[in-house]
Amino acid sequence: MSYGEVARSHMRRDGANCSQSVTIAYAEKLGITEEEAMMIAPEPRSIDGKCGAVLASEMILDKLGVDKKEEFDKAFLDSNKSLQCKPLLETKKARNKSCHDMVEEAADILEKLMDN
Repeated sequence: MSYGEVARSHMRRDGANCSQSVTIAYAEKLGITEEEAMMIAPEPRSIDGKCGAVLASEMILDKLGVDKKEEFDKAFLDSNKSLQCKPLLETKKARNKSCHDMVEEAADILEKLMDN
């Protein structure tokens, strides 16, 4: 199962928010438990209104010492036209994407960046 699939399943199954879902998917890589991941996940929209999946991905890159935050932001932005939660929510029907889709996508982008 990909990191994206794991993130999506936690959002659907456990009721975790977007940020928590991405962080839980990477808990083992971060060397923490899923419970700890729930606690350290940034609050969605807590920094400049950014999507929680974006905030969690940026935090994970920082914690792992991977200097690819700009690359992550660019990949997510290219696919979704925004990093901000409000515009993403306002345009998700037009883009035919749910929050679950964006959580999965963020975790998958992160995985690709860390593999390179």
